[in-house]
Amino acid sequence: YFEHYQIYISDIYKNRFNEPCKLVFTENSIESIDITGETKINIFILEEINETGKYFYLKTKTGGDIIIPKIQLENKINVETELLSLSQRLKIKYNKELEWKWK
Repeated sequence: YFEHYQIYISDIYKNRFNEPCKLVFTENSIESIDITGETKINIFILEEINETGKYFYLKTKTGGDIIIPKIQLENKINVETELLSLSQRLKIKYNKELEWKWK
């Protein structure tokens, strides 16, 4: 599966890699601003937050995931704190598996 996803992501998002993206956490949304424009995500569609050693995965009720790579973050601790607070406020799971790897 890993190789399949790696090829798919590389092909679909090849022009977006290494481009800056700004995340803004508001009371009811997460806003993403990048070269493609602005996206506003309603926080109430989140159903689970997963943290691995390299990424934050925000699972949505619509079946998608928001993937936040840690390596590009200016302040990982602030993002982690915000996501932990968000999980508590929304009463959703926050799974922290820092040693998780693709099998």
